[in-house]
Amino acid sequence: QKKQVVSDEELKQKLSPLQYLLMRKYGKENKEEQPFSSALFKNVEDGIYRCVGCGLELFDSNVKYDSGTGWPSFYQAINGNGDDGSTSNINQRDDYTSGHHEMELSCKACESHLGHVFNDGPAPTGLRYCLNGACLKFE
Repeated sequence: QKKQVVSDEELKQKLSPLQYLLMRKYGKENKEEQPFSSALFKNVEDGIYRCVGCGLELFDSNVKYDSGTGWPSFYQAINGNGDDGSTSNINQRDDYTSGHHEMELSCKACESHLGHVFNDGPAPTGLRYCLNGACLKFE
């Protein structure tokens, strides 16, 4: 996936204030959306979850599950898990903003913050992609 140059000004115009805060100010203000607050948390429709900033496909609904955390959760990303940096539509990087080590997820195309990935998910991957629902659009 090619990086899309999307300026902060373009995203500020396109996104809601909450979406902009979550996606572009994460790390500076250390914000995540409140658990159980996203309509996408309970969504059970078939479709694709995309980055709300640029539209890149991120997750298929068939790998979504209820992790009990209050955030939309998935066990597999489209085009790989982002740990190899080659084919995945997401990037992973070390994140210590919460005071302990986590793996932050960002969109490979527009580099906006999406959430985090943890090693406590279900088979077959054992991964839990925990996403801010406000950072996703569902189609």
